[in-house]
Amino acid sequence: MKRDNPRLKYRLIPLLLVILVLIWWLTGEADRQPTALPSPQAPQVTPLKKVESNEIVNRQDNAKATQNEPASKVCNLDWLFDYQKRAAAQLANGLGDDFSVFKTQINQAINLTLYHQGTIGDPFVAKLVNQLGVVHNYYLSMLGDGAAQAIDVNIIILGDRTAYEDSTSQSGFDPRMSQGVFFHGSNSAFVEYKGDEITLRTAVHEAVHAINLKLLGRIPRWLNEGLAETFERIAPNQAGNGFHMPHAALAQRPMELYSVIGSETQWGSIDTRYLYFSGWVWVHYLLNNEHTQALKLLLSQEQIQMCHMLNAEQITQILEEAHPTIEQDFNQWRVNKVAQIQETTH
Repeated sequence: MKRDNPRLKYRLIPLLLVILVLIWWLTGEADRQPTALPSPQAPQVTPLKKVESNEIVNRQDNAKATQNEPASKVCNLDWLFDYQKRAAAQLANGLGDDFSVFKTQINQAINLTLYHQGTIGDPFVAKLVNQLGVVHNYYLSMLGDGAAQAIDVNIIILGDRTAYEDSTSQSGFDPRMSQGVFFHGSNSAFVEYKGDEITLRTAVHEAVHAINLKLLGRIPRWLNEGLAETFERIAPNQAGNGFHMPHAALAQRPMELYSVIGSETQWGSIDTRYLYFSGWVWVHYLLNNEHTQALKLLLSQEQIQMCHMLNAEQITQILEEAHPTIEQDFNQWRVNKVAQIQETTH
């Protein structure tokens, strides 16, 4: 983005007002992007609705499950999604003439709009479309028809560090420790171009936050980041489980599961990178242990209560009922992975 583009500068002024209106949806201390979605009021805790592990939860199921609840408890985020569309359009209109735009629909669900400053080519775009399609297929496998809905994903790739910092800082975000950021208010991600490989991972990471917001609503940050960290490593053409899994990283012990679940208020106050790492390891483990249905059940319950994220006790109940020996099995899985690494390096 041109640093001295007056057209962009003045058109961003209304956007700043938009950001102020939705300031509680944003946080500035994230390593990659503001993902905490603070509510203007204390979260309400509602009883868990039983979801059988052999059923696919869809939008119709969710509607039936909430029919008998008072109308005040039925969550509807359409107001937010409508607001996002207007804010995203306003943001796009403020981009400089040096931006190219690419639009496509993926899996008849994801409406991808990609803006870039000429730093990426057709191979990059093809890989991004392919990977987002695979990511969405995972959500379909876990949420069924609940994932088969329109999802807008807006990604803006800035050509260099200066352009990235200038663009993101105008929205009140401190970009110094990040290379990508997703703004909930405009449903738009800004990504710094750092070569095709890194930029692709960052773009997928930020796109997952847009997918999570539309499909799941307000979810714990460890889960939001864990899904984004896991899916950014997706490798559709790789043998095995289809992920770039740096097993050497598992030599570092992550936080215990119950510490991860209870970490919502700790983001920004302790080692954020360690929280990212721990969220990634646990979500990767859950995603690749489909027989337990634990992650599927957790996401299904989050989708039922999109306005209010589940609390630590509810999440613990879901995971323990689906996978009673989850911590022991995880620790053994991790030990086995580390042993495999040691065998191949000797």
